[in-house]
Amino acid sequence: RQAIPILNGLLFDPEPAVRRQAATGLGRMKALEAAYMIFMAAANAVDPVELHAITFAAIEMRSEKVARLALNHTHPAVRRAAAVS
Repeated sequence: RQAIPILNGLLFDPEPAVRRQAATGLGRMKALEAAYMIFMAAANAVDPVELHAITFAAIEMRSEKVARLALNHTHPAVRRAAAVS
């Protein structure tokens, strides 16, 4: 659980592979406190593998409340991740 703040920050690292692994780690931990950041990271995804990892992490969170909020986001990737989670 101590890694959650660090992984949250890494969701916005310049390297897509780092962002992908941060999302994967947060999803595996089911870190509900990071759910909003997971959805926001979808807006920065630059490749399909990264977006898939972010979306899967959102699914693992199972945060219906945050997903509903993300459905109203202006970025289509955020809405897509919210719709499937």
